[in-house]
Amino acid sequence: MEANSYLAIALRNIKTNRKLLGWGDYNDSARYSQQVVEKTLKHLLETTNDVSVTKFFKLHNLSKLYSEVENRNIKTLPQVDKDILAVLTDYYYDTNYPGDNFVLIKKEEAERAYKFAKNFIFEVVQSSEEFDTTQISCDLNEDSSPLGSYIFSSSPKTEE
Repeated sequence: MEANSYLAIALRNIKTNRKLLGWGDYNDSARYSQQVVEKTLKHLLETTNDVSVTKFFKLHNLSKLYSEVENRNIKTLPQVDKDILAVLTDYYYDTNYPGDNFVLIKKEEAERAYKFAKNFIFEVVQSSEEFDTTQISCDLNEDSSPLGSYIFSSSPKTEE
């Protein structure tokens, strides 16, 4: 996988997110969850090879990005509760910038957002034929946070 791609960056972001949770940095963790889903959706748009999708690359609204991917009938798009996409979109803005809408995210909220993002990217990678999903699933399973392999219990962790 190319290091300079939306999906590669999303995979690095989910690993960073895991560390943010462990450090108790729940606002940044929630924002990283949004970023993982955003970059994964942009990866899916990019796979269409449709030049017109580049207009969506500056968009941060996950509901709109999801709809754009859905409208293109991309098979690897996981089915999700769209209300969660709206919450994650709010995290992008409300945890990142000072002002009247600034919020402090609780641990449980950050963990839910992380689980969702981790599951989302894993489903996309798992259903794609262009990746070695064994290595990626092992990377995602190496989780030092209290969440462990909560979502990925079906893919065994390799022992060295």
